[in-house]
Amino acid sequence: MEISGYSLQPFTEDEWRLNQLEGINTERKRAVTIHVVDEYGHNLPDAAVKVDQISTEFPFGTMIASTIVGNLSYQEWFVKRFKATV
Repeated sequence: MEISGYSLQPFTEDEWRLNQLEGINTERKRAVTIHVVDEYGHNLPDAAVKVDQISTEFPFGTMIASTIVGNLSYQEWFVKRFKATV
């Protein structure tokens, strides 16, 4: 593993939130193309499409070493912070 940069400078909650929002906009959002067709597969170029977000969940996680999987205190710490692991 290589760490290309780090900072030990304190930051405010507002600064942290702004950084978080920037990451969401650059890492978690993408432009998509939606093709709408009828039951026969014919394109419907002027179709109106509405998209509703049904979940705000994002499987935020990290990688863990197998040597610490049996560590109960680490498990308790981990599940308070992450939803997924590899």
